Amino acid sequence: MKKLLLTASLLGSFVAADAQYWNPYFANLDTTWGIRYMDAIDTSVVWAIGYDGTVPARTSNKFTRSVDGVNFVSGTFYADTNDFSPSNISVVDANTAYIASYFKAGTGTPGQILKTTDGGLNWTNVATANMYNGPANFPNIVHFWDANNGWTQGDPNNTFGSGNEFEIWRTADAGTTWNRVPGANIPAPLSGEYGTVDVYETYGHKWLWYGTNKGRVFRSADTGSTYLATQLTGMAGGVVGLAFCDSLNGLVWGLSSTATNATWVLRKTTDGGATFTNVTLGLADIGRAIAAVPGEEGMYLSTSINFTGSQYVTSYSNDFGATWNIIEGGVTDAERIIELEVVDSLYAWGGAFSDNTLPYGIGGIRKNWGPFTTGLKPVAQANEYNVYPNPSTGVFTIKLDKVIAGSVIKVTDVMGKEVYSSSIKNNGINQEITLDLSSFAKGIYVMNVVNGKNVDVRKIIVE
Repeated sequence: MKKLLLTASLLGSFVAADAQYWNPYFANLDTTWGIRYMDAIDTSVVWAIGYDGTVPARTSNKFTRSVDGVNFVSGTFYADTNDFSPSNISVVDANTAYIASYFKAGTGTPGQILKTTDGGLNWTNVATANMYNGPANFPNIVHFWDANNGWTQGDPNNTFGSGNEFEIWRTADAGTTWNRVPGANIPAPLSGEYGTVDVYETYGHKWLWYGTNKGRVFRSADTGSTYLATQLTGMAGGVVGLAFCDSLNGLVWGLSSTATNATWVLRKTTDGGATFTNVTLGLADIGRAIAAVPGEEGMYLSTSINFTGSQYVTSYSNDFGATWNIIEGGVTDAERIIELEVVDSLYAWGGAFSDNTLPYGIGGIRKNWGPFTTGLKPVAQANEYNVYPNPSTGVFTIKLDKVIAGSVIKVTDVMGKEVYSSSIKNNGINQEITLDLSSFAKGIYVMNVVNGKNVDVRKIIVE
């Protein structure tokens, strides 16, 4: 499909760093399925759309959702896969979400904006009769800032006979009514130019950016009412991703050409997207899935295969993308993470594959425990600990330098299901605690020592 710049071969190489600090959760999707689009509200509420990893071009009608950050329930947003295919998902809360979708046969059948208010049990098309009904209609994105205010963007489409302009709509009443942005407010498209599915970024309730297949970035500073566009040099293969940490500072990445051997390129802006400079240093340290860290000035998190294709990394930058620090990296024992959603400086969600073994993935959903600047091991120094022997036959000794009352020891299996929990009632120093998992099945488990927002994550193995 022309829209999916992330082709089947590219998705096959989209691999993330060693899973040491990415806790696994069962996405409740079919084996070999991956996560294509994801949107997270916080550490508990996250929605995602799945796809068949063995046939990436195959249309999907499946989503998965969690409201407790642990258990995922899957469902369908269309009864079948005969007609429509999803472009992206935007989540308002635990029960409300929107999905943009296009008619996959390309016959001019109107595109749709699906909405659910009951956690995905029922979906309704809220696109009005005059939306996405031209011969070239193709909804690429839907986004809601809050329960009422939303925006959707589609390809250039001469729906009203006013010119071949990008089809952009806004709503202020949760999708009951939509108003099209006049073509005069949007720079004219280039010949053969179209938007790319789910390639956009927002900051606050004012600023938004979206990318195109012709290497242009469109930007708005008034919630999508008016736009300016910037042509990026050396990105003829199209824009693949955008990340902004504030209204001025951002990153855009894409492909140098449309050739199969095109290289990956990264650009940086400090003026909201009016101009971009080429990033050439440290590309081996940056994963191709990048997201800003909310609440942290100038900070980004990245994961996946790096820009040079030489290793799989999880890394962070705290200087607006100028330099990057690898948290994890390597070429073996890696899992494929496709989507990245960062909640704050402590937590991030990763969309992987549902295979239950590496290198493809474990469970399909991963949660990263920060803060990212300390190697994803955020337990305060006052509560450092060791666990041994590891591996063991099931009996582990946890030695804590200083015990803080109220800390909790939790153990989950590879599917993210909690199988053990115990709280520490009293303060103390140099305390040893026995963890007996001898009755558990052999395999890998994840142990968390939790103290408020401080979390230390370790793999333990029962032999």
